[in-house]
Amino acid sequence: MKRIPLPTVPNGWYKAIDSDALGVGEVEPLSILERELAVYRGQDGRARVVDAYCAHLGAHLGHGGTVSKNALVCPFHEWRWDGDDGRCLAIPYADRIPARARIRAYPTCERNGYVAFWFHAEGAAPSFDFDRIPETADPGYRLYKRAHWELDSHVQEIYENVVDVAHFRSLHKMDVKQIAWQPVGSPDAPTVRLWVDLRRDNSSQAAEGGETKIESFMYGPGLQVTRLSGRMRGVSVNSLTPLRAERVRVEHAYYVERSDAASEKEVEAFWEYYMQDHYLDFRIWNHKRFLERPVLAEGDGDVAMFRRWFSQFYSEPTSSGGDA
Repeated sequence: MKRIPLPTVPNGWYKAIDSDALGVGEVEPLSILERELAVYRGQDGRARVVDAYCAHLGAHLGHGGTVSKNALVCPFHEWRWDGDDGRCLAIPYADRIPARARIRAYPTCERNGYVAFWFHAEGAAPSFDFDRIPETADPGYRLYKRAHWELDSHVQEIYENVVDVAHFRSLHKMDVKQIAWQPVGSPDAPTVRLWVDLRRDNSSQAAEGGETKIESFMYGPGLQVTRLSGRMRGVSVNSLTPLRAERVRVEHAYYVERSDAASEKEVEAFWEYYMQDHYLDFRIWNHKRFLERPVLAEGDGDVAMFRRWFSQFYSEPTSSGGDA
């Protein structure tokens, strides 16, 4: 029996690579979303994501592939592939291109410091967009550091923390004053906003009086931003990327105000405390089992409503809810 009986890859936008990790003319392999992909940057500066295996004889385009203008060239026989629609553009030794010569190309965009691409199990076009995060391009902010982890979990399991009100108090020892979550715009909107007002006895993160505010936006199953204010103001740009069944990569990029008077040690302490909160969740996620009908009590939060909301990202139906 699977520990997490959910489809591994929900439909949505996912991070492919950090923007500064992919130069013009460069190609990188990706082993994510239960498949092999290749991401490359054309001479026009645009990044593109395609299935990695050449439709000719199966060479991996991410290992030894090259870029010609804006096409990806197979390292085996130099077939040229269009990264926008997946068509074969040229075969160096043939005049006619076979009608079936095509690989899967994914809708791709670049913002917030990373390249993102759209995945849908049935190949449908993007049904929603995600916000530009102004701090990532604001000269008043700087990228402090990046961090990443791999967990034995699932993106839905991680996102359910949004509505798990009780765990903020029991696991994180937060004195929560106010907490709320809601889809942005309509009950079935693909973006969710979470905000938490709390008090905590920690001078590294909390402002005078112990106050801290957290606001998060989740853009479908794969992308997220969290803004924190307390000892200082910071932004965590996050992504969740399924790798394979019950294996997820979690990535954070931390931005902090340049104008903040805090020393580097204080900045480090601010983000270290934030990360330590996540480590508490990691230990739970790595080992917990997804229960399709959990036994819930008053005060647990609206798990059933959240699961109904999240189900929009699956192409196949799933069970949800619980018994109170």
